[in-house]
Amino acid sequence: MEKKELKKYGRQLIDTKNNISKISEQSITQPNEVSILVSGNEFIALQESLFVEEILRIIKSAKSEIKIVSYLITDDMVITHVQSKLKNNMIKVFIVVDYEGIKENKDLEKNLKRLKKEFPDRFNYKIFKDRGRRLHAKFIVIDREKAVVGSQNITFSALHSNLELAIYLKGEIVEKLNQIFDILWEEIT
Repeated sequence: MEKKELKKYGRQLIDTKNNISKISEQSITQPNEVSILVSGNEFIALQESLFVEEILRIIKSAKSEIKIVSYLITDDMVITHVQSKLKNNMIKVFIVVDYEGIKENKDLEKNLKRLKKEFPDRFNYKIFKDRGRRLHAKFIVIDREKAVVGSQNITFSALHSNLELAIYLKGEIVEKLNQIFDILWEEIT
């Protein structure tokens, strides 16, 4: 990387950090609902909510928008539920995935392009491609009211067999996640 590019990249990182810091400093005045979600047989025995069931439930409940950030999305049930919401409702869907995740699974980009072609005004996606960094965040925001944040990619193994944990959130805290999504979305070219 040239010196000029490094300076520009450094400024972008500082701007992103400052924007996210501003969000983090905002106080939360309302109570929030929080639940633990799990996948993997060892965790399921704890009788916590299943991650995959909760993801499908909140996608079905979407009234206006779905925002998804994941390194990789390969689970057919999730993609089918998102597509069903696009067909049957006037919602908008925004998805951010990592470039390396796309390279790992060529079908993902084909599915995203197909959805963009089928629903050009209501579906959009971006691919995070940044030298030296990966998109490893995993969260879903529904209608700016509900969210799931966790260790899971949206893959069959993560949703059904890996030992994974996530947190379901409802309340004022979700707006902060929504703002973080919006910052990420705007920074991806």
